[in-house]
Amino acid sequence: MTEIYSIAKNSPISALCWDTEVYGPVHAKTKEEVITKIQNNIKGGGGTQIGKAVYRVEKLMKPRDIVIVFTDGYIGDIKTGSVNNIMSKIASKASATIFCTTGQEHEIEKWETIKIEIGENRY
Repeated sequence: MTEIYSIAKNSPISALCWDTEVYGPVHAKTKEEVITKIQNNIKGGGGTQIGKAVYRVEKLMKPRDIVIVFTDGYIGDIKTGSVNNIMSKIASKASATIFCTTGQEHEIEKWETIKIEIGENRY
């Protein structure tokens, strides 16, 4: 979240929260808006499918946007052809695509993957 706060100081951000459905987009321009607007839109509750979220991102994003996915990585439809095609389209259109996971890792063509360690082993 610290990096999102830093980005929000210099550029407006948009976030789509998702589990099996997509919530948003939520727009934030300050640290306070990131905290209240994004945090209030996170619903969760089990079952994660990324297809609807990446489809929505691809439709809403502008060329050269930075797209970052934050997840635990346990995503039911991440290996499907339709999701892979949309994620490839996003990567072709974006200036950077980053997949941040606290759990299961995935190799996604044209996406950087970052594993975030939580707990005693964090750096």
